[in-house]
Amino acid sequence: MNNCYLIGFCGGSGAGKTTLVSKLLNHYDNNAVAIELDSYYKDFQNLTFKEREKINFDHPNSFDIELLKEHLILLRSGEKIKKPIYNFRTHKRQANTNVINPNKSFALNKENIEEACHNFLIGLEQIEHRYERINFKGNIKFINDSKATNFHAVTNAINRSKNIILILHGLTKNIPSEELKLTSDVKKIIVQSEMKLNLNQFYGKIIKYESINEIKNLIKSEMQEGDTVLFSCGGASFNDFKNYKDRGNFFKKLVNEIDSET
Repeated sequence: MNNCYLIGFCGGSGAGKTTLVSKLLNHYDNNAVAIELDSYYKDFQNLTFKEREKINFDHPNSFDIELLKEHLILLRSGEKIKKPIYNFRTHKRQANTNVINPNKSFALNKENIEEACHNFLIGLEQIEHRYERINFKGNIKFINDSKATNFHAVTNAINRSKNIILILHGLTKNIPSEELKLTSDVKKIIVQSEMKLNLNQFYGKIIKYESINEIKNLIKSEMQEGDTVLFSCGGASFNDFKNYKDRGNFFKKLVNEIDSET
């Protein structure tokens, strides 16, 4: 295919990779396609569920780089691909796939890439679902950080906050609990029971919940003046929500309800 470009984006947790790619896709009227590395975890069908649960999906060896390479070559050659769909609850690929067609022909040069990136950067005052402050009439901060789907991102959010009630939720990809760096500013942790985190080194209050619908009443009973209620989840959203945006919108609606009830 003529004029086909492969552009890679990398960076640490919370760096804004997904947001920047989305902005670029919008800038080019979706005449480009995005390939997420998370779709290319190896297929562990040969392992039992308990064995798959022990895999560290944050490690480079968990990715099927050869399949990714094959697919990128096909796309660049003008061929469609069948992109895997990974199920984070079962830790294996689904039988169905997403068919991705190569992008249409469009003008691409250094200048318009720089323009799109510039437009993204100047609009960084508030990114939805990434350390997003929610309006609340009292002296309590509510932060929607639903996009924090691993412990590195949660640690970044913790380091920006004081007097924290931390709310954790989701599927952790078997990342070691030690990668969650808690500071003395974390007073309480509200955590979903199925996350099975090792919090033995935390000396604050730990409150466990079974259903995501419990957290509204838990927040109301635990919050105090001067607190920061930090919804920085540390896991993928798929056990209860369609995606992290759906989860973040759930939390924002919940905060609005608390605001009207207090």
